[in-house]
Amino acid sequence: MKCSTCKFWNEPKEYDDYVNIRRCNKTVQLFDAEEWKQVKGETKRVLKTKYKDQMMFTQDASSYYASLYTREDFFCAHWEQNK
Repeated sequence: MKCSTCKFWNEPKEYDDYVNIRRCNKTVQLFDAEEWKQVKGETKRVLKTKYKDQMMFTQDASSYYASLYTREDFFCAHWEQNK
């Protein structure tokens, strides 16, 4: 269950080849996975239903864009066999 055999491990880019690090396409930007909702009379950011089984998120300081990069030997609970 490592990135080297996972379908979510991104295709290599030029800079990836020499360090063997790639972007994980399974991660979700936290800001995009949340929405504003009323919870017990308070307006809060809560996880959208479609992300209820998502176990990892990325976020940068501005909530603009972030990615998770891993090495090929990284172990992950979201692993799915590369077809």
